[in-house]
Amino acid sequence: MRDSTTKRFVPGFSGNPKGRPVGCLGKGASARRRILAASAGIVDQLIKKAKAGDTAALQMAMSIITPTLKSQFEAVEIPSAAECIERGDIDGACQQINIAIARGEVAPDVAKAMVEALRDQHESQRLSAATSLLHDLRAQLALPVGTTIEAGNELVPQRYGSCISD
Repeated sequence: MRDSTTKRFVPGFSGNPKGRPVGCLGKGASARRRILAASAGIVDQLIKKAKAGDTAALQMAMSIITPTLKSQFEAVEIPSAAECIERGDIDGACQQINIAIARGEVAPDVAKAMVEALRDQHESQRLSAATSLLHDLRAQLALPVGTTIEAGNELVPQRYGSCISD
């Protein structure tokens, strides 16, 4: 329904109050029904071509029969790797993960995710330690924020702002 003065639709009133008639199908539903009706013939043709040696048909049939499985990460516990992590020995933990792969205790994709997580943790720890060290050095030298030390041990103001905030 339209407002006669503004020619705009009035809120709360449908332009089609009766709605779609019962049994009337949209284009998608109609196409799905036709495909479903022809599916037995399509499958028969696929099987016939696959048996005749058509590699594309064979590949399609195999992908239907044996779909590719998605990786599912499971909780994994490798005590020897955990001990290495507690000691801060990231390389040792990675070696223990590789040993677990070789023994068949851990799937390679799961191990890859574990090693990537260890690497990220290690990089984060290194960055944190470097930042802490820079703050300590700045405090020991009593340097104002925004000052850098260049090669000749000359104190020079930093041109582009400090990358470490106090």
